[in-house]
Amino acid sequence: MSALAVAFGVVFLAELGDKSQLLALSLAARRPALKVLAGLALAALVLQGVAALLGAAVATAVPMRVVAVVAGLGFLVSALLVLRADDDGPAVGPVRYRSTVLLAFVTLLAAELGDKTMIATAALAARESPVPVWLGATAGLVAADALAVLVGARLFKSLPVHVVRRGTAVLLAAIGVALLVRAV
Repeated sequence: MSALAVAFGVVFLAELGDKSQLLALSLAARRPALKVLAGLALAALVLQGVAALLGAAVATAVPMRVVAVVAGLGFLVSALLVLRADDDGPAVGPVRYRSTVLLAFVTLLAAELGDKTMIATAALAARESPVPVWLGATAGLVAADALAVLVGARLFKSLPVHVVRRGTAVLLAAIGVALLVRAV
């Protein structure tokens, strides 16, 4: 089996039911699904690229405590970004493209930094060619999150924006605090 297929399968299966799917579902509840997916895909490209190219070196050179602190702080920043989002305009109407893509990008970066899929990608890239591992892992992450985006875009159309926003912010902040507590 090719490195691309193995990386896709490993990351896709690892992401099912993971926090990034919950975040994707939540973001897509009140944001345009394609813009959310674009931000998620960009973050997946960056994260899995870093993991594939530098994963083995990062895993041995950077203590997991540092990774957990950075990830925890990233979640707290993401929670603040969710709360500061613009309430004006229709829920799925013209939302500033940059803000939705940026919000999805930052959120997934925070959610996946040091996550099991990043570690799995690094481990695969240590044994296989990094480019197919990167592409397969990115495709697996995007495919898993795309499922959540599709569900979120359809499932939560009737919820008020503030409920979705506050729920997402609480989820992000709780994950951030948990990561910081675990790191200390």
